[in-house]
Amino acid sequence: MTAVKRICDRGILLDNGSIQTIGDIDYVVSQYLVNSIGHDNLISWENIETAPGNNQIRLKSVGVSPLNAEQRITIDTGAKIEVPSSLEK
Repeated sequence: MTAVKRICDRGILLDNGSIQTIGDIDYVVSQYLVNSIGHDNLISWENIETAPGNNQIRLKSVGVSPLNAEQRITIDTGAKIEVPSSLEK
């Protein structure tokens, strides 16, 4: 998608042969990613014993979110992100 965004400034998103969206390439790519990938930018481990880590610390969940969530629906390779942390012993 990064390459598409570099060489195009407008795009068309098709859904089963019908035009779903026409517009700015950033918006069209964002809509494509939402439709094909979804919103799941978080992974959680229900069983703490099988979660990544060691005998001192384990991950309960890991997620990423864009710094400016109002402007981005999805996260692409050029987006700045933050990784909030929550530790549990």
